[in-house]
Amino acid sequence: MEDHRSGSRVNFYITPVVLDLFDEFKAAIANRIEGLDFYYNWYHLVAFILFVMKIRHQETDEVGRELINKGIDFYIEDTSNEYSYINYFGLSEFMSGLENYSPKVLANNTHALIGMYIDAWNNNLKSNPDIAASMVFAKNIATDDDNRHITLGFRFLYNQFSMDGSNSTIKLFNCKK
Repeated sequence: MEDHRSGSRVNFYITPVVLDLFDEFKAAIANRIEGLDFYYNWYHLVAFILFVMKIRHQETDEVGRELINKGIDFYIEDTSNEYSYINYFGLSEFMSGLENYSPKVLANNTHALIGMYIDAWNNNLKSNPDIAASMVFAKNIATDDDNRHITLGFRFLYNQFSMDGSNSTIKLFNCKK
């Protein structure tokens, strides 16, 4: 199997996609999250982006799916790539004005959040798994008890990808079409 670590095709795919989608997703839901929520829970956006990337890549070939899954796990904890999750999102320039978490906490929380989204997805396969996962995201990004109505968050991210990269979408990794 092809490598999924630093310098690999999958690493070069995941890194810019996450950076671009973070800004787009943040802008898309800006009116639906409070400043305090974003201050403390900004990393939830990255976890949700990575979760949607995993789900969306179920449509590509088996090798592509496996590389994406391994590549995402590696991307979360990679210390050698300056644009990896813990290196880029842990930068003091990025963190200015946000709650600063240690790389270990960021990595552990991101893995845990992705697991929660996957559980919500799998437990609701017959009835709107996208909304169930989005509701878990909304509940976890909130710092208080009010509802966050971000149920279309999954669809927004999901629709950023396509099989062929048409209409300014991101082509699925390893897709043969």
